[in-house]
Amino acid sequence: MEPRISSVDERSSDCKESAPFLPSHADDELIPGVHTSSGKPSRRWYFVAFATICLTAVLSSWTTSLVMSARYRLDLPPEDNHLAADSPLRAIDRTYHTQWFEHWNFTPSAWNEHPSLGRVDDLWHRELGIGNHDFIVPREKGHEYGLDPRINVVMKGVEDKYDGFPVQLDVVHQLHCLDALRRKLFMNRDWYMKNWEVVSEPAMELAHTSHCLDMIRQVVTCRSDVSLMPYRWVNTSGNQYPDFHRPHECHNFKAARDWSAMHALPHRITHYLDKVDPPTDADFADPDFFRASSLATPGMQ
Repeated sequence: MEPRISSVDERSSDCKESAPFLPSHADDELIPGVHTSSGKPSRRWYFVAFATICLTAVLSSWTTSLVMSARYRLDLPPEDNHLAADSPLRAIDRTYHTQWFEHWNFTPSAWNEHPSLGRVDDLWHRELGIGNHDFIVPREKGHEYGLDPRINVVMKGVEDKYDGFPVQLDVVHQLHCLDALRRKLFMNRDWYMKNWEVVSEPAMELAHTSHCLDMIRQVVTCRSDVSLMPYRWVNTSGNQYPDFHRPHECHNFKAARDWSAMHALPHRITHYLDKVDPPTDADFADPDFFRASSLATPGMQ
């Protein structure tokens, strides 16, 4: 006697008997992709498709997050995300904090008192780090910071270490420029001309002052602080004056200053001139750039 082969209808009937409480359309849902007699996909197929889409979206988001976190640090401000993942500069605390700017009360502050009192220059060097020397970016890391040995100076074996590019945090240079402008103020200039050990030729003084003024202009417009500056009531004629005592979102300057000091060379860059040897294909700046005498104005010669 030949074995009996059950029909699809009979197997379906057996399934119904083993699961008597399934809804009437469950026979179409036992096998994914089976269509109902109306030609529409079963509800189980809709669920599978929806779950697949959701899982794909989650995995895609997770993968993107991993890639982005490997390239960027979420705790860094956007302007610092160009730094390589292993850049030592990432050790600097770059988080923001709220800082209230000082009142304006028509009296000099410690930062701009007269230099004859003997405190202000030390304050600018000690607290603002304007005397911090350059540090060295290893030659093989230069490309990560946009440095090119054909254009940018490379020093060989500085302090018996590695070849590299002498650089400085721009905030240190910006403060150096602000300090230079402070020394040029009308109430300070005569004193510094008589007592300051670093006094350049008039033409170079003019060129340096012009550079520093333009540098500060670029920094201020680059940052474009959109904090609001209101006015305060005063019981005098006019009844108002600018209220500068307002909150601003600021970086941790002390962290940048201390990092700069920690990594600085022990001497000024001019101490290492014997370590400089331009390559044969060096791209030199225009010699006219250094002809400061051509910048002198009438009466300054």
